[in-house]
Amino acid sequence: MVDFSDAITRCANKYNGDPYDSTTNPGGMDNDGHVFNFIPALQDVAAIGKGVVEQTSLILAAANQQEAWGPSFTTVAGSITFLDATHFTLAGDYTSALPAGKHLTCDCGADGFRYGVITASVLANGVTTITVSLDSGALTSNLKQVKDMDDQTIWLVDFVASVSEVAGYTAQAQTAAGVATEAATAAGLGKTGAEAARDEAANYAAGLHISPVAAINAGQSLTVKGDGTGYDLGYLRLAGECRLTKNGSNLLLSRLNGRRLIIDDVAQIIPSAGVSLAPTGLTAATNYYIYAAMMAGAMVLEASTTGHSQDPRNGVEVKTGDPTRTLVGMARPIAGPAWTDSATQRFVLSWFNRRGMLLSNAFSTSRSTTSTTLVEINSEVRCEFLSWGDDTVSVSSAVVVQGSLASSVVGSAVRTGSGAQVSAAYANVPGATYDVNLSNNGFYVPSEGYDYITIYGWVSQGTGTWLNGQNLIARIVG
Repeated sequence: MVDFSDAITRCANKYNGDPYDSTTNPGGMDNDGHVFNFIPALQDVAAIGKGVVEQTSLILAAANQQEAWGPSFTTVAGSITFLDATHFTLAGDYTSALPAGKHLTCDCGADGFRYGVITASVLANGVTTITVSLDSGALTSNLKQVKDMDDQTIWLVDFVASVSEVAGYTAQAQTAAGVATEAATAAGLGKTGAEAARDEAANYAAGLHISPVAAINAGQSLTVKGDGTGYDLGYLRLAGECRLTKNGSNLLLSRLNGRRLIIDDVAQIIPSAGVSLAPTGLTAATNYYIYAAMMAGAMVLEASTTGHSQDPRNGVEVKTGDPTRTLVGMARPIAGPAWTDSATQRFVLSWFNRRGMLLSNAFSTSRSTTSTTLVEINSEVRCEFLSWGDDTVSVSSAVVVQGSLASSVVGSAVRTGSGAQVSAAYANVPGATYDVNLSNNGFYVPSEGYDYITIYGWVSQGTGTWLNGQNLIARIVG
């Protein structure tokens, strides 16, 4: 069998109508060259046509299957992320399409198929987490496709890329067949046979009415119509396959679980090296939203104090008043200006693909108070951070407080930057200069923007001393 790609190369580069010479121009058609080359040229056209058939097999099979299911089905490329034995995620809101109670077939590639029912479908931060109860076995990291057995909705990895290749091969087949037609004319043999071969090859894909998919549509979803009359392009529900972090002295937007980011209603490709942003010209102690935009065909980041809102075209968070800027994070420079992301100052958040981050701080030396009402013991112990306002912050404090007087009471609490109390504890001091252990644990949801937690304390009489080295810990998401 003639190789598909080799046939394309020969048709595109070899056969021509110039004078034939077995040594210097073996691909020539003139000077009796057609005797040697015309039939092989047609055979190559046939090979190209066969290759087009192979490349369209996925689409044809999908369209044929759909005729038995209903009017149409939707395929979405690369939207599945495996989490564990019973969980996977889909970027976007699939809570209506895949609610609890739906039956699924899960294709785990080399590990085989799993069958089960959805027990939970939860949307958080633009990602739907699906929990399944399987008849047997477990999901594996090879999970690549899930099929809704009730509505026959399919999520298929890399389907868009396959369709793009088919469109390209169709164009190559048309070009190659045209070369053969011109060769037949030059040889004086007529065009009827060559035209038939050309039309057959060019129409293998056209029979499904699959027109070329432009490069700009890469990363979009494809709905193939069940009657074979064509397809509709839509957006992948993968608005942000990326994460914003601090890298060196700059911020860096990097690819994560893919490479796409919707900017101004178009799925753009994030550069493999990522996109960076320096703090140059920014004001310290100021919250900035970080937006991605396209400038002269290149992806860039910008810092702005202007807030964000949802783009009604696609549900993506964008800069308020300017949908050409897509929200990717938030950051707060310190003096310099400089970006920072440390255990005491979590000042870089990602909008997409958030992860848990720890904060911790401790007194550098023992700190005292004689106040009989709650006051901040010392600002050095503060844990500062940014928040999106939609995640819970967990807080823990374990301190040793020394009371100077017997029969006194000491208290310690964790409070926020606004003075709101998260947790508190107190204890009696049984003897002079006696140490007591106080622990606090709590949760709260801060507002979007800057906040901090710190240790407050009081004593009923005498002096309360918070010994050095005692910790304040918090966990945030961003």
